[in-house]
Amino acid sequence: MRFLAATIVATALLATMASALSPGQTSPSNTDEADVSGVAVDYIDIGSAAYEALNNFDTFVGTSHGIVFDKESHKLMTQYMAQLLQALDNAIGEDIAVVRGFQSRPQVPTSAPSLLDVGRALRLRYKADGSASSDARLSTLAQACINAGFDFVAVPADTTTDNYVYVSTPKMDCGDAVADLLFILDGSGSVGSGNFQTMLNFAQEVVSFFDVAPDKTRVAAMVYDSSNYRKFDFDYIQSVSKQQLINYFDTFAYPDGGTETGSALSFALSSMFVTSRGARDLSEGVPRVAIVITDGKSGDDVSAPAQALRDAGVTLYAVGISGADVSELNQIASPPVEDNVVFIDTFSEFSALASKISRANCDQPASVSSDIDIEVNNTSPGDIRYYRPDLDGLTESVLIVVETTGGATDLYVSTNPNPGPFNYDYAVENDDAIKAVLVDNTGNEDYYVSVRSRSDDPADTVSYRVIITNAIFQGNASYTIYVSTDENVAGTPIFTLPPLRSFDVVPSFMFDLFGPDEDKFVLVNDSEVVLTAPLEFGKRHVVAIEGIDEANNLAGGIALNVIYNEMPWTASPDNGHEYQINYLKKLNWFDAKEACEANNAQLASVSSVQENNWLAELALNTTLGSGLHQAWLGGHFPPVFAWTDGSAATDFGFPWSVEDNDPHAHCRFNCLALKFKDKKTTPASEWKDLRCGRKRAYICKRPIAA
Repeated sequence: MRFLAATIVATALLATMASALSPGQTSPSNTDEADVSGVAVDYIDIGSAAYEALNNFDTFVGTSHGIVFDKESHKLMTQYMAQLLQALDNAIGEDIAVVRGFQSRPQVPTSAPSLLDVGRALRLRYKADGSASSDARLSTLAQACINAGFDFVAVPADTTTDNYVYVSTPKMDCGDAVADLLFILDGSGSVGSGNFQTMLNFAQEVVSFFDVAPDKTRVAAMVYDSSNYRKFDFDYIQSVSKQQLINYFDTFAYPDGGTETGSALSFALSSMFVTSRGARDLSEGVPRVAIVITDGKSGDDVSAPAQALRDAGVTLYAVGISGADVSELNQIASPPVEDNVVFIDTFSEFSALASKISRANCDQPASVSSDIDIEVNNTSPGDIRYYRPDLDGLTESVLIVVETTGGATDLYVSTNPNPGPFNYDYAVENDDAIKAVLVDNTGNEDYYVSVRSRSDDPADTVSYRVIITNAIFQGNASYTIYVSTDENVAGTPIFTLPPLRSFDVVPSFMFDLFGPDEDKFVLVNDSEVVLTAPLEFGKRHVVAIEGIDEANNLAGGIALNVIYNEMPWTASPDNGHEYQINYLKKLNWFDAKEACEANNAQLASVSSVQENNWLAELALNTTLGSGLHQAWLGGHFPPVFAWTDGSAATDFGFPWSVEDNDPHAHCRFNCLALKFKDKKTTPASEWKDLRCGRKRAYICKRPIAA
């Protein structure tokens, strides 16, 4: 990209005048890395779209270079990082060692990912120094990194233990980001033709960061003075390439008139962000973003039309220059205004703004309200999309609901922007088809929502709906109900509606059932959910109960996940115990232990080789066709080997396969699983030492009742 090359050169010129870094110092000085390079929201899974987007450094520059990687995985990085590392290699006359870089998602993550884990950071040192670089040598290398254009450079405070130079970069390519992006460009006489051209160049630079395509980011543009001029719509990309769209900015004429920014904002809402002009319907959950660039105070009111755009779910950026009124920019921009208002002295600074605004829009949330459900189809596993719920007009308690219609999802909610697997106030990470989070709507908190698409197969697609509604019942946001064999007959009540919450009015709700399995249930006397037919074994049956009070404009509901999954108990032929193989819902070792105890049982202990072999055969036959090959037993290390039921602590000389040569790595203690077949089809009867946080099938054991 033109901007990337220019940034590297410009940064290098400025950096040559900077003083060398000492231990504990950073460049830029006294700056938090997150403000410069951002943060990593989640790890990257091998085979995912994000993984495929990384560049292998050897492939990118060829194998003839002076960069030595400690691990093969460290060669994977973003294109921007590869460009900067190549610039560093070209400028230095000796080999550089990369001692830490990209790594894919750990099997059991124990901490939030860093930029190192997603290919946007590296730890470097001179190869010849090994792990004993002097402070002077690290300072020299740090200066070379600054000169090469790395956005953030740091020398650790304690170089005896952290003997490297750390570099990181921001997210320079929005990749699969989805948005409808509108440029609103001031063409008034006070701008001048030269600065108007710079505006166009800025818009072209911003567009270059996005994957502009009909199903990704769509771009539209308008110019205004005292009149409004639509230059191209959001559907323009349907008939041209991304480069043709970028080139089209060069044809914009400079109108050289007055300044009526308020009129331009109204025009944007009524004539640009409409489906007839290619903007996607709000129900598709696509973020809407407008970048307003103006040089002076408007001749009309901007506050009301700006608020109308924000109310319509549009995020507004206000960029002002040469006399632009700061208070007016604040009226235009979406909150927080400190992030979304930029006031600069010259248009020459626009090139730096292009990357900043582009990065900010990569993960822009889409607006979602109780009036419109968001439907998202065919996302890739690992994809995280963000939403900003509008809770105005709803009751004191609100449900944020995700209904998964294909694949699997995880739901995260936070009062901080861009929540994810390691940044949330509420999280629902399970295979339930309906997930719900209950939030308090009595204060002035803004909530942010993210949905992560999930599948073990990177080729899968994931679809879901995002719903915002009132919480009209006391208690949980949703319920998972397990139906036993005795209960799995028509006419059995399986759920009683909780009491209603208190409202400012006396509601009169009409209740109804809806959902993919609504025909399996009936609501009796507006109080009990009753089976209408036996449920299929092992399948999750999803139904929701919705209450509507049209007179008081109230609506809300509750979600049920109903599963007939009572596993049979199988008696051992010779030891007076019975066993239950639980495999429909995998649990970590601790939850599996609690699940067995709730059934008056224990995670299974093994008292002989014969019992172990019999149990392995039982697990193999019970789980045929499931793809599973391991199940938790009750063995653990606290810190010596023991069984949870207090049985004699013997392991019969079974070999233990300890992960990472550390029996206590990354967990409270290691836990025992029975491997009853290999990953193909061959039966097995082996013990496996696993980290306790992994989710596996599990085996319960209890004495046979007299």
